[in-house]
Amino acid sequence: MRLVAYFGLLLLFAIALFVEWVAFAARDWYGLFVMVGFVAVLTLLWHMLRQSARQNANMQSEWTHAPFGAFIRGPLMRTLEGWIYVVGSLCSMIFAGIAWLDSPLLGLDPNRSAVHTMLFGVWPILSFVLYVKFNAPRFHTGALSVCLTLVAVGFPYYMVFKPVLLG
Repeated sequence: MRLVAYFGLLLLFAIALFVEWVAFAARDWYGLFVMVGFVAVLTLLWHMLRQSARQNANMQSEWTHAPFGAFIRGPLMRTLEGWIYVVGSLCSMIFAGIAWLDSPLLGLDPNRSAVHTMLFGVWPILSFVLYVKFNAPRFHTGALSVCLTLVAVGFPYYMVFKPVLLG
């Protein structure tokens, strides 16, 4: 399970570096700033994942070494946090498609559609890492983990729509 998280983070690093290069070439300083922050968050998550691997070496649950399909049928589809992640990821992918095809429909700047598309498109991978981090090893519903999952799933909407709402 942890290998999937490492692979997802590595993929996100590669995508983020490409988007940083595109933003720098287009002289989109806000987009570059957002992506540098995104890389910083990815680095923090990489560190947290390594740290939790060390701490949880002796605290293994039934889901730690379970096949990915069993994990989806198990905690992901049977906990409130799992459903929040699934619905948030689907919404994020829908917003990525709309941001790519018709940014003004969402009230966004069409010149920044690539940055918004990348943020919404890759966020489900990052939020999966956060979901596992917040809920492992027990994967039981709790008030704190529900709140943390909601914040993690809602973060790209805050980043994208904050300039729109503030004017």
